Amino acid sequence: MNLFNGTAAWIKGEIFEAVLILAFGVVIILSGVMFWKFGTTPNSKALVIPLVVTGIVYSALGGSMYISNHKRLPAYQLNYDKNKLVFIQAEKERVESFQYMYTISKIVATIFFTCTLIIF
Repeated sequence: MNLFNGTAAWIKGEIFEAVLILAFGVVIILSGVMFWKFGTTPNSKALVIPLVVTGIVYSALGGSMYISNHKRLPAYQLNYDKNKLVFIQAEKERVESFQYMYTISKIVATIFFTCTLIIF
């Protein structure tokens, strides 16, 4: 397997992830609508706005990921066919540019999880 096949597989995986995020957002929005329509307690009515807003955020994120990755895949094929070495260098720089986010996300998730447990 060459680098382009690995990159194409990665992008297809991101497209699948985007579809899952988009579907989750739609399910959350539908849950909010169901709470609004069928909820009878004040607590169920209070969940409507947070659920709908959260669903919209997830749907927007998933939709933008889906669109951007679908646009990126054909451009990658053209760049790879044009000059393999330049493509490889650009892909290596792109991947290295977001590696720091993994460490940040672990730290932030740990802090928020701890805060959630304390609040609970």
